[in-house]
Amino acid sequence: MTLPTLIQHHQKQVVETSLARFYSNFQQAVKLGEVEHGDKLYWDSMGDSCTFKDEDAETLECQEGSESTLVWFNKYLAPNMKTLKIKTDINQNSANKVSTIVYFTDGSIMALSINGINYYINEKAFKNRDNLIPSFGVHAFPFYWNAKKGLIPHPYTSGGGACSKNKNGAGCTQVIAENGWKIPKDYPFKF
Repeated sequence: MTLPTLIQHHQKQVVETSLARFYSNFQQAVKLGEVEHGDKLYWDSMGDSCTFKDEDAETLECQEGSESTLVWFNKYLAPNMKTLKIKTDINQNSANKVSTIVYFTDGSIMALSINGINYYINEKAFKNRDNLIPSFGVHAFPFYWNAKKGLIPHPYTSGGGACSKNKNGAGCTQVIAENGWKIPKDYPFKF
């Protein structure tokens, strides 16, 4: 084996391990959250009708009946997940939606918003999230919250979400999940 092949194989294993760990830890946090708060089907929904009410972006104000992703995460999942830091962020490229950014102890990051949950393998991938070069399927992996099933991978059947170099790679999360959190041999992206 050549050195580049060994490096690619190692990076592939890092992604597989990181994705499987994230998914497992998230689902375990959900199960523990259900012990405290009841069935997830009856948890409050994450609202997108929240705005910052001060210039420093520290205090959120939400319409009645909706919770910010930060309040939702802190209530249901944060007590059961190992995190380094949790903060809020306004994504200018996503209609100014407020996201909750969670930094995990293994160096990975989760961005939780009303639009979905993006998991980033490391901080470099997170910092480049608005880059024009697509990183879904390589450095970033999208998921959705489903009140019945919990965390689910972004489906590859939705518009533009295929797992191919010709699309944005968002559907690759489901391809890897269906393969037991292993990247298949015919995977369209290299690491």
